[in-house]
Amino acid sequence: MQQSKVHCKWGGRTVTSRTRRAFTTIAAFCWAVGLVQHAGPGIGQTVEGLTQESLATTSSAVKSCSLKVAFTATPTAQTSPTSFRLADGQHVRLADIHLQNASSTALEGLVGERLALAPTGHKPNRYGAIPVHAFQADKNDSPKQETSSPTVATNWIQAELVENGRAVVDPEPLASPAELKIGQLQDHATCVRALVAREPPNALPMLDARQATVLQGHIGRFVAVTGHPTRISSSRGRTFVNFGKDWKSDTTIAIPNAVKTAFPDWTASLPELKGRNIIVRGWLEARRGPLITLSHPTALQVLSDQPNKPTTNQPTKVPPKLIIDAVREQESGP
Repeated sequence: MQQSKVHCKWGGRTVTSRTRRAFTTIAAFCWAVGLVQHAGPGIGQTVEGLTQESLATTSSAVKSCSLKVAFTATPTAQTSPTSFRLADGQHVRLADIHLQNASSTALEGLVGERLALAPTGHKPNRYGAIPVHAFQADKNDSPKQETSSPTVATNWIQAELVENGRAVVDPEPLASPAELKIGQLQDHATCVRALVAREPPNALPMLDARQATVLQGHIGRFVAVTGHPTRISSSRGRTFVNFGKDWKSDTTIAIPNAVKTAFPDWTASLPELKGRNIIVRGWLEARRGPLITLSHPTALQVLSDQPNKPTTNQPTKVPPKLIIDAVREQESGP
């Protein structure tokens, strides 16, 4: 019989299986307790590729938006700082950004320009404006041609605004788990991660989550809050990330059921946030204590320095007897 080997490490020790059946048992056992040090690409991630680790380590590698351009059009009027009325009567809004200056005229120059528009798939807002990502249109693009050409993506309007410090990333919220299809979730998440990667350092002032009294002075504003969660709990379909002992007065992050359902693997990793240094961006509300409702997983970032979390080289310790017994049982099989 051909022999196979697999190495499962814990506490610096290595367990080696020599039979095919022992290989299967130990590999499955190690995977179940999270001890496999290398399981190949894609393991442990959702279809959208979003876990706490992927958000912390891969966003800088994303350079462009993968949403497909559905049509080109010419804005004829600006209806708000980020919204436009098109020549065909449609109403669109630049998605996933918040302008630093609410009265900004940064987008006035887009009126009369031909744009390539890629809808995110989210529902229109209460004014009927469809959320889109906009690009300077190539003169050779047909008005109804669907494309994801890199030549279009090089003139990404949202990216230019973020890079120049005129806007910060504000991910579109999900109205329901089924609002976007899996492919749309993936493409939209890629675009938001690309925008976050382009955002200058300190684009938003960092507020200390422990200073709830100070945060009360920023209610109603779009802010970034940083701190180490002390408790993760769930109630009525929502998950709450708390930064203090008293949730009634301390800072809290609320994660809606729609976000949790749409990103199950990311949701499963939420308990790992306890004690880690994180940044959360969003609109600050007064719900007893300061509260931010998370609109999208990309609005929560785990900082690279994690003083309160063991590194990946320190996996959970499992009693050696459990693994040894599994090997013996398979090697002495029928």
